[in-house]
Amino acid sequence: MTWAEPTPAPASVLLARDVDGTFWSEGLPLAALCQAYARRPPQVEVLFASSRTAEELDHLARTLGAGGDFIAENGAVAVTADEDVAWHLPGARRARVGRGHAFVAIWGDEAATVRRAVEAARARHAAPVRLMEELEPATLARLIGDEADVRRAAIRRASVLVHATEAGDAVAAWVADLRRSGHQVLSGGRWLAVWRGPGKGHALRRYLRARALAGRAPAVVAAIGDGENDASLLQSVEFRFAVPRPDGTVHPALRALADVAIAPEAGTGGWSRVVSTLGGLPCHS
Repeated sequence: MTWAEPTPAPASVLLARDVDGTFWSEGLPLAALCQAYARRPPQVEVLFASSRTAEELDHLARTLGAGGDFIAENGAVAVTADEDVAWHLPGARRARVGRGHAFVAIWGDEAATVRRAVEAARARHAAPVRLMEELEPATLARLIGDEADVRRAAIRRASVLVHATEAGDAVAAWVADLRRSGHQVLSGGRWLAVWRGPGKGHALRRYLRARALAGRAPAVVAAIGDGENDASLLQSVEFRFAVPRPDGTVHPALRALADVAIAPEAGTGGWSRVVSTLGGLPCHS
């Protein structure tokens, strides 16, 4: 599906969006990201759907002035600030998230259970992979950021992040082993995310059903992403957008989807073009 000039959109649009690589280009200063977010049309509501933790997404949302609803940890965790939506969200319980409280639903095995499965499979295959918490501070700083970023990233409720120190047959066997046991293992940037529960798409459908039952249903739902872990998210909506990677290529898992529109540029610029389209506004370079 090729890029087309926008047509007027309904007054209520929910855009479920990935964060890293899709919304936030690598190396882009946070101030520039805030400016891009502030330019979105007011009728477009954004919903983070990321491999990041709820704490990371809460911090980012507060910085941007965004809402307090997220799909975190690739769909294994959902968060809403709306009590009426939470009433219809399976498993939602009030909990502390970041600097405040929200309603959190965990839709997978607890992180400790996932960690044990990861470690057992690693031992069986002698796979050269390391859990996030096993990495040295300098490596974590390079892969994640400062100490505050690392602390927020470490609060994982239903998943773990793994860094593969090299590729090869042992890593492939480790991945296959975990998938046979019902775990999801997907690449999200520099990390392999492992969890045992629903993906982003399934989580989005549960969240939308809760919104509809609470009388908060948007008129249109769209989704945008750039990686393999975004495929189920895009499959769950009518309007699908893929953002190219920095080298200009589109992930094969997204290109293979029916009726997916490819944004004309990578990262934050591509996201901004999609948002303008959804708002019925002209696209500006």
